[in-house]
Amino acid sequence: MAKKLLLLLLAILCFATLPAAAQEGSVTWNNRHHIGLVIGYAKLLSDDVKDDSSGLDWSNSAHAAVTYRYSVNPNLDLAVDSRATFSTQTVNGVDVNLTNTYFGPGVRVIAPQGKIKLFLQGNIYFVNEEVELVQGNTKVSGNETDVGFGANCGIDIQVSKLLSIPLEANFLYAKPVDNVSAFGISAGLTFNFGMML
Repeated sequence: MAKKLLLLLLAILCFATLPAAAQEGSVTWNNRHHIGLVIGYAKLLSDDVKDDSSGLDWSNSAHAAVTYRYSVNPNLDLAVDSRATFSTQTVNGVDVNLTNTYFGPGVRVIAPQGKIKLFLQGNIYFVNEEVELVQGNTKVSGNETDVGFGANCGIDIQVSKLLSIPLEANFLYAKPVDNVSAFGISAGLTFNFGMML
């Protein structure tokens, strides 16, 4: 895991060396605070989330996130992400739910290009895996926690001074009990406010 974290850090530092200035004549973004909401799809990669004997398969998952970023300068944001993946399936009349939550700090590096910003972000996450069985009014659940990491990259498209649309690809790595690592894609809205001096 240490090698993966080191590679992620090196990739972020390399991306940070891209040209900082927006193209001449284009509108530059100069917002200090960014609150984002995204939804999408995640594919859990491990066979740990499948059981052929019962037909259980949690590998296709909904993905959602609420994010906050603080711009240190136009090319560097400090971030806090709260992400979740959710899968549900009914087996023999029992609803079986898998919810994985990820919360933690990160760093985003940005290459502004006119009304489109390219970005690469890395996070360290506190991860919680919860399995819930529901039948009628009866619920049984269990959970485990771990530390993981994630990376996402994509583009942020400026719609107005306040709003932008992020389109991103995500990778999440975690093994609380099962290997719940996932690749995904998502889109949403980001609210940008508080001008930098």
